[in-house]
Amino acid sequence: MKKQYKYLIRQIRICSLVMGLLLQGCNKRYKPPGLVVDKQIDNIQLARTIQASSKKVRNRKLDSEGPLYQKKKQLQVIKIENPPLEDFSRNQQTEYIYASTGKRRFEGVVDHDQKEIKRKKEGVKRRGQVTKRKRAKVQENKKEIGGQETEKKSRLENPGKTKKKNKSKKEIRKERKVSIPNSPGTRKKRVKKKRESVKDEKNDTIIELSLVNFPPEVLETILVSFSYEKIMIARQISRLFYALITGYNQVGVVGVENKPDRSVTQSAWSYRHAIDFRKLTEKQLASMPSFVFYQLMREVSHLPQAYWPYIADTQIHTVDFWEGNLGPVEVEMLGKYLQKSKVCKAYLWHNHVRTMGAQAFLENSKSSNIKEVDLSDNQIEDKELGELAKFISMPEINLSDNKITAKGIVKFARNLPKSVPQKLDLTGNEIRDEGMVDMIENLRDKTVKKLYLACNKITDEGAMKAAKKIKETNLEELCLATNQLTNKGAVKIVKGCQGEGAKMKKLDLSFNRRITNEGVVKIAEHVERTVLEEIDLRQYKPISAETQELLKAKCPHIKWIFT
Repeated sequence: MKKQYKYLIRQIRICSLVMGLLLQGCNKRYKPPGLVVDKQIDNIQLARTIQASSKKVRNRKLDSEGPLYQKKKQLQVIKIENPPLEDFSRNQQTEYIYASTGKRRFEGVVDHDQKEIKRKKEGVKRRGQVTKRKRAKVQENKKEIGGQETEKKSRLENPGKTKKKNKSKKEIRKERKVSIPNSPGTRKKRVKKKRESVKDEKNDTIIELSLVNFPPEVLETILVSFSYEKIMIARQISRLFYALITGYNQVGVVGVENKPDRSVTQSAWSYRHAIDFRKLTEKQLASMPSFVFYQLMREVSHLPQAYWPYIADTQIHTVDFWEGNLGPVEVEMLGKYLQKSKVCKAYLWHNHVRTMGAQAFLENSKSSNIKEVDLSDNQIEDKELGELAKFISMPEINLSDNKITAKGIVKFARNLPKSVPQKLDLTGNEIRDEGMVDMIENLRDKTVKKLYLACNKITDEGAMKAAKKIKETNLEELCLATNQLTNKGAVKIVKGCQGEGAKMKKLDLSFNRRITNEGVVKIAEHVERTVLEEIDLRQYKPISAETQELLKAKCPHIKWIFT
């Protein structure tokens, strides 16, 4: 047993020697483990297994790897194995920074304060770089603007020579970019492309229109045929169209005192209804666009006197002053303002014009474009009625519902001009039989074609005398409605329309109270030799249905009016 024990001890010693030799051959830097020392560094106790002595290091190679610790205003490197950070107190840990980076070569360790200073310096450098870039951009823009100005000056001085534009950096970058056809791109890019394409299309259309270069006269003739709705859209196309349509070079002109800058051709587009100025407030009148008053209005009623001086420059063709309390003075002024206007119809009915006012109005409007005047219900009497007739220059005049009698109508008929009027309305006066006969006698050499003598208390006696002279006139239409005619007088009037030279086409014998079925049948018997086309036989006691059918069957070429 003792021998075996000694043998084992020898083998163990031999193995240990061999192992030691082998270890020394494998690692020449092998050193036996040192002692555990307690070392105080700046009031910090660290118990460590030290492999190499610690020294103050700056820009030195380290053979071994280990963590580095630095303190403010002091640098010290310690080689430790797995340093326990738990041994540091919190205050001490905040003052130290773990400086190991896993590299074997360290050119130096930077202070914490120095890092903060570096960060601030870097921030200042970046700001300085940004400002430099901005200044460079401003200088580039100034150079571009200066280059453009010099180019403009050179072009003005030497119009034959042209220089290439200085391209900016952005334009050069855009040119360098490769354009990929049919690339989908993002949604924003698609929207931008669509907008750009729409703009290009609009520009193309504008260019095409500008190439036409129609003269203003041609454009005016084209615009005349436009409707009201279309012309309101067309005036918004451009200032040229606005000026051609409205007559104003400036948009949004308000007030009647602002007349058009140019005259506009009479056109079909206008307001379709009459404008009643009594329904307009003062604010509406003050804010009325000048274009509306001078170009769109055609028919107006109760136009204030303040607007009369401006009628000559408007497109108004009808003025209506019914129940306007106009006297002789106002009517005389109105006639003067209508001389150079486009007004062709003047309705002055139911006022206080009287004979003197009517004569003054007709005298002042003699050189105007008026074709129709309504002076009904204006208290016109026989006095100076003959002088009034001399100033009638319009084709149609209405003197109904006045105080004209047989005495006044004789002078009136004698002094009528030969060429005018063509339509004369004397309904609702006191002409009676004598006045009717004198009127027909004095129309032989006149051009009166339509004569209205309704409600004048005419009887069969006056009708029979006047019927003998109807063929000698140019009358084509005669109205004797609402008088005192019977079958006898009605038949005489129809007989007076027979024979050669007769021109009567329309005859109104309605509401005479004494025309019966028998008289209507006799009228139909004498119609064959006339040129009558229409006969009005409406009565308070209607004609029987049998008689109506008989007349229609006997004279189908005539328009019979029974209801």
